[in-house]
Amino acid sequence: MVFLLLAGILISSGFLTQVMNKRGTAVLLSFEQDRSSLLADDIARELRQAMLLDKKPSVIKTLVTSHTVNSDVKTALFRGDGTLYAGETDHEVPEEIYSNVRNMSVRSKGRLIYYMPLLNEEACRQCHKQDNKILGIVMVDISSGKVSAAISQIRSSMIFFTVSLAVLGSLVLVLVLKKMVFSPLAVLHEAAEKVGSGELQHRVALRNRDEFGTVASAFNQMAESVERSHATLEDAVRQRTEDLKSALSRVRESEATLREAQHIARMGSWEYDADTERFYWSEETYRIFGKAKNEPVTLASFLESVHTDDRGPLFISIENAISTSRTEWRYDYRIVLPSGDIRSLSAEGRAVVDESGRIVKRIGTVQDITERKMTEAALHTLIQEVAGKTDEEFFDTLVEKLARTLNADHAFVGELSPDLSRVRTIALFERGTLVDNMEYTLAGTPCENVVGKALCIYPRNVQELFPHDHLLVTMGATSYIGIPLNTSKGKPIGLMAVVDSRPIENVKFFEFIFNIFSISAASELQRMRTARALRKQKEFSDAIFDSTTSGIMVLDKKGWILKINRAGASLLERCVEEIEGRTITELCPETLPFLTIDNQLGHEILLAGAERNSIPIGYSNSLLRDALGNEEGVIVLFRDLSEVKKLQAELKKKDHFETMGKVVSGVAHEVRNPLFGITSIGQILEREIEAPQHRALVSAMLKETKRMKNLIEELLLYTRPSRLDIRRIDLNLLLLELEHHVKGKRTNITVSIDAPLPATISADRDKITQVLLNLFSNAIEAANTNVLIKAMTFGEHTSIVVQDAGPGISAANQEKIFEPFFTTKKGGTGLGLPICRKLVEDHDGTLDIQSTGGAGTTVTLQLKS
Repeated sequence: MVFLLLAGILISSGFLTQVMNKRGTAVLLSFEQDRSSLLADDIARELRQAMLLDKKPSVIKTLVTSHTVNSDVKTALFRGDGTLYAGETDHEVPEEIYSNVRNMSVRSKGRLIYYMPLLNEEACRQCHKQDNKILGIVMVDISSGKVSAAISQIRSSMIFFTVSLAVLGSLVLVLVLKKMVFSPLAVLHEAAEKVGSGELQHRVALRNRDEFGTVASAFNQMAESVERSHATLEDAVRQRTEDLKSALSRVRESEATLREAQHIARMGSWEYDADTERFYWSEETYRIFGKAKNEPVTLASFLESVHTDDRGPLFISIENAISTSRTEWRYDYRIVLPSGDIRSLSAEGRAVVDESGRIVKRIGTVQDITERKMTEAALHTLIQEVAGKTDEEFFDTLVEKLARTLNADHAFVGELSPDLSRVRTIALFERGTLVDNMEYTLAGTPCENVVGKALCIYPRNVQELFPHDHLLVTMGATSYIGIPLNTSKGKPIGLMAVVDSRPIENVKFFEFIFNIFSISAASELQRMRTARALRKQKEFSDAIFDSTTSGIMVLDKKGWILKINRAGASLLERCVEEIEGRTITELCPETLPFLTIDNQLGHEILLAGAERNSIPIGYSNSLLRDALGNEEGVIVLFRDLSEVKKLQAELKKKDHFETMGKVVSGVAHEVRNPLFGITSIGQILEREIEAPQHRALVSAMLKETKRMKNLIEELLLYTRPSRLDIRRIDLNLLLLELEHHVKGKRTNITVSIDAPLPATISADRDKITQVLLNLFSNAIEAANTNVLIKAMTFGEHTSIVVQDAGPGISAANQEKIFEPFFTTKKGGTGLGLPICRKLVEDHDGTLDIQSTGGAGTTVTLQLKS
């Protein structure tokens, strides 16, 4: 019985040892197999990504060998035909892997060799033929030494455990007779089954201090050892998994960085498989062509996107590259997007060859260079079309080219008002045509944020930002960009702006174009404003030069007339064109003294005139100097002194008359008293003397005394200042009274009066009546048939014209008619017309007499209304 129990214990212990040994061995071998599979998967995935990114062979070999860890782990890569491509190994590819394509593991000489075939998937067929099922084989060679050592350790532990258990069993057999052993054995058996099933954390809960407790403790130690080994393996697997995840994350980050870099540079990558005629594009390439991501692209569909004008030349270039086996090529062409927009692209490519030199595919890049082309066109526009034009023509061309370059609805250049509150456009281009200029207030507009500041851009929603700007509503504006135009010293003088109904997508391109155009616009606007100011200054100077009543002549040092104003030309009785460019001696020898500078004033010369014998000319001159002070010629200021001489003569005459007036007053005072006595005596004698001959003598004496008295009165009237009683006089009534007086003297004369109704003048009635009576009397005496009297009112003046059809006044007498004591009438005093003129001038009026011998006389009297 004891031996049976002992045999049972030994058999149970051996069975448990065998189960634990198999389970531990299976776990370790399974871990080794999983580790090899994971490593092979990692290498295969990295190889696939490197091949798709067209990495160099050296990079691929590095990827394979980078997983080799001393002699414990070796990696290698075989070609599809079984030859070694990368890594070091003595093993060869099993033949059955080609007949039955699958992952395969082989144990040899204490190592696990794991083979993973790389299949020819769809993505790989871009570069490899479809009939190659296996493109390569990844081999992972892992040493089984550590695993075998662990298994041997477990086996030794089990053997030791078995022997120990046998010894203990013998002891137990001695004790089993004394107590029950089946319950502890059941606990141990249960624990062995749980540990065998994988519950390595299970422990035997026996606290007995007998053999079963020892066995339980040994069992627990064994379970802890196995659990630690398993945990170590799990940590190693977990760490490797984390490393693989980190590597994969870095690869994905690199791919994202590459995609972002391509998007920023507007440069995509492409790959062309000549065998399948299929393109493989990056995301940016699809974006450039306006196609959906991953949309299949063939050579035919690619050429359909190319502009019709570039399609033929591009196809020929591709064919030449293929036929000549050219490894590198570059070509610029245009494409038409599905939206209809035209973009300019620049493509570069190179061929990828295999070991035999055969081109297996072509790879390259494509970049959107539309903005660069538009920039070149804009620069060409400025150089070829805008350059050479000025003023309004320059700005008309500039805004048109600006609008067309940016494909905008509205473009304009405006000039600021002096107070910087308003803008007046110089050129305005609207929806394909130049339109009339406009003027608007800056307040509340986006232009207000431009003036005196910097470039300002509102890519979208500009109406919402400036709700009070009605021009934006009229223009249907969505976007706005404006730039200030300043002088070379930074002073704001205008602005340039573009308003569009579409948002601005490429902000940097718009800013670049605006900076280019604004340089020329600001320069031309400053030049135009300067030219305008110079033109105004010249016009102002010319106006002064030509408006002065004095003559101005500019001579060079040799006497050539450089410039003369209209007044000067009139004095010389020639036109300006006749004078300029001639010498002064050739034109008027009398003006030769103009060239002499003697620093004295009041020079005079006599200039021979065509209509008059000579003209008195007064002049002054000064040197003409250049900016450096060098003498260039002479500036002469001259004028006609005829009126001055006349005024001087009249002033002299006035002084003479004032003196004469004093004398006349004194003489009149001294003569009146004796004359009064003579007149009184004569009147007495006329009454007393009866003899006819004596009475006749007395009458003659009285007549002469009366004439002397009248002469004295006229002399006093002529020489003394008048005392006027100015009143409003009805001119029509005055003329009617004078008409009756005239008709009373000469009934055979017809008097015609033409006067406006009503008409009034401001004058002293007695003095004006005296003047008109004198004029009417002269006309009646000279006329043979009729006298015409006309009155005309214009503005603040009234003219009274007296016309007769008499013999007229000779030219010689016309200059003397206003001289005192000059008369052609028998018995006249010669003071009538001088007194009339004096009385009229005392009324601030004028008296003018025009007469032609044999054609009558016209006298014009002008007074204030």
